[in-house]
Amino acid sequence: MLVYTLYSLQMDSDRSQDKFLLPLRDPEGLTHGFVGVGDLALSGDNGDLFGCIQIVGVLLTPALIKEAFAQVSPYAPRRFCLLTTAGVCNQDREALRQTCDSIYRTSGCEVIVDSLMSTLNYGVRSLPEPTDFLAAYRQALRENATE
Repeated sequence: MLVYTLYSLQMDSDRSQDKFLLPLRDPEGLTHGFVGVGDLALSGDNGDLFGCIQIVGVLLTPALIKEAFAQVSPYAPRRFCLLTTAGVCNQDREALRQTCDSIYRTSGCEVIVDSLMSTLNYGVRSLPEPTDFLAAYRQALRENATE
């Protein structure tokens, strides 16, 4: 819900023009038939999958990136973010970058790998009014508690 709240606030930016954050609480996965594309998904205004975000709790490896992308590749996203709560091993950064570059060359999908905390930190700082994040997250928690 934390990442969903951040992305929902970013949907007002110019970068997100003509893109829609798909509902988080769809019991079938995600609307528009994008079941299993990750933890969050964005569609384009034409209904195609624009991007998806998957959050994992392990260190990222080239094999994990390939495996995670294989799950979403049938939906042909233009962007795939793989975020980890375990951090990113600095020794493997070059191998991770090469794996992401290889996927881009073969599929046209931009693969972004990072730690969840780095993404949250950058995302909140990029908001026009970062304090809005706390209010929106608090509201999301309240709504989730009543469901």
